[in-house]
Amino acid sequence: MIHLASSVDAIRGASPRIPAPCLTSRLELRPFCEDDIERIATLLADREVTLFIGGTKPFAAAADSVLYMRDAFAGRGWGTLAVVQRSNNACIGYCGVRPLINTPYVELAFAFERTSWNCGYATEAAKASLDLAFRHLPVDSVVATVYPDNRASIRVLTKAGMYLHGSIFGVWPRSSALLYRLDRTTWRTFVPSLTRSSPFAAGRVAARRTDRVYSTKLR
Repeated sequence: MIHLASSVDAIRGASPRIPAPCLTSRLELRPFCEDDIERIATLLADREVTLFIGGTKPFAAAADSVLYMRDAFAGRGWGTLAVVQRSNNACIGYCGVRPLINTPYVELAFAFERTSWNCGYATEAAKASLDLAFRHLPVDSVVATVYPDNRASIRVLTKAGMYLHGSIFGVWPRSSALLYRLDRTTWRTFVPSLTRSSPFAAGRVAARRTDRVYSTKLR
């Protein structure tokens, strides 16, 4: 197994790729494209949505973020994906695993526009992203960072099987954040139905609806 502290280096050495797009019961997780800029710019301009992810961004900075996520996934073979509603093809946010800056960890990150809160989308996308990570990347653990007062994101993380592991640096003006973790052994226990047979054989991930879930995630 790969130790937590060597997760990113292990992935670089193996050069794996996460298959995308990935379909869940209601969502499609796919690489970003330029057409997603307007929706993500609206998301990142919302003060409530960005309360825990560093604050709002102007349109140009949001566009840069979309293009960065697109190019990072294309270059690494894994990273943050656009989350699209299958019913109307609308991009409602992002979710995926990526390097946690200034650490050797791989983190789960997500954010969703406010109109999609309380629908279970964050948990559905988070479970799919973790499943993709453990199936296709040589990592023993995935972490997530969250502030203690970000109760909605904590609910998402716990519903996805993650547990409190400790604390980590925060983003100014906050000095620290909580560090949640899911290890490969716990993942196998938490989703036994997914480990018995691959849900990707037909290009789908089994997902159950959960309620009272919305985004806000450290970046």
